[in-house]
Amino acid sequence: MLVVLRLEPGRASFDEQVAEYADLLARPTVGVALAVDARRAGEGSRAGTVGAAELSAAIGAVGEVVRTQGLPQKLVVVQRPDAEAVLDAATLDVGAGEAAVVLQPTAQAGFGARAREWGALLDDVPAGVVGGWTTGSADPARDVEGVLSLDPSPRYVAPSR
Repeated sequence: MLVVLRLEPGRASFDEQVAEYADLLARPTVGVALAVDARRAGEGSRAGTVGAAELSAAIGAVGEVVRTQGLPQKLVVVQRPDAEAVLDAATLDVGAGEAAVVLQPTAQAGFGARAREWGALLDDVPAGVVGGWTTGSADPARDVEGVLSLDPSPRYVAPSR
């Protein structure tokens, strides 16, 4: 079983949160979801947005846990509510393979919004990042066949909260 810890930083940074949960991440079957929509506005920042540099630092912190503990690759899911939520997404550093990085649209406006986001999800991200899907109970893509018909097919699927 894989456990994915959903990190909601508020005004803290994602890498600070990764450090806070390093003891749990030392377990081989624990990954993280970085909830960009949980970012609160701070000095010079807009709520619900995070820079690629901060996400890269969090991915690097997960990678450090993997290296120091001799663990297999960890799952890192970047939950993005919209295309503008990750600033400078093209500069995201996914490390040297310690983390499997998934970009997952989490638009709260339902299936239509997530489907629109899906079409452009991987346009401006570095190689190695794959798409993840959030499915809701009323989604046309809620069953396996529906999810796999998305183009490209998601590599990670999770229920909506």
